[in-house]
Amino acid sequence: MLKSNFREIIETSPYKPSYIRDKIMKVHRNTFSGWMTGKHTPSVEDLFKLAYHLEKKVDEFYEWEEEQ
Repeated sequence: MLKSNFREIIETSPYKPSYIRDKIMKVHRNTFSGWMTGKHTPSVEDLFKLAYHLEKKVDEFYEWEEEQ
């Protein structure tokens, strides 16, 4: 199962979440909210774009956890 680190990365980035959503990713508020809450995952293309702009590696956004 994927565990999301998305919120932590966004909240500790040098940019405000609204700037990331509106200026970098250019996605709808509901889309970004879904990513932040873990209800949805960004596409591979969006994830790479975000990682590039935040100077992160793609695999920092999610990690695999074995189900109990």
